Amino acid sequence: LHLENNALSFLLNILNILFVFIFFILLLFLLLLLLRLWVLFVFVIVALFIYTGIIHFIIKLMGGSGRYSDTFNAGTYSLIPFIIISIIPIIGFISIIYSIVLMTIGLAEYHGISKTKACITALLPVLVVVIIFVLFIFYFLSNLLRF
Repeated sequence: LHLENNALSFLLNILNILFVFIFFILLLFLLLLLLRLWVLFVFVIVALFIYTGIIHFIIKLMGGSGRYSDTFNAGTYSLIPFIIISIIPIIGFISIIYSIVLMTIGLAEYHGISKTKACITALLPVLVVVIIFVLFIFYFLSNLLRF
């Protein structure tokens, strides 16, 4: 009976160590996931300021009279429907168009420019990103076809 208690105690100690090890591995995994989310969050915030800066620069080239904070407000408020609705696949694509329309209206009102200039300003960064994306796809496809 004494040997069985020692064996059972040994087995319980091994299981306890195993559970603690698994717990710390899961905790480490969770911390790494949160770190990634934190890095992603910081990246999105920095990208938003850069995107707004680009739009503000284009608006100033087109004769806009508003401040950077006005551009930031129009840009961020217009992206909210896209962020919320983009979860739904087909409707998410339509939300991009709706966000561009909202940005056009906001930029035109904040900066006192025509809706045409505001639309060009809202679409120009999107078009540049799409063109760069297409160029990358062609570049990677051409390298893939070489092999």
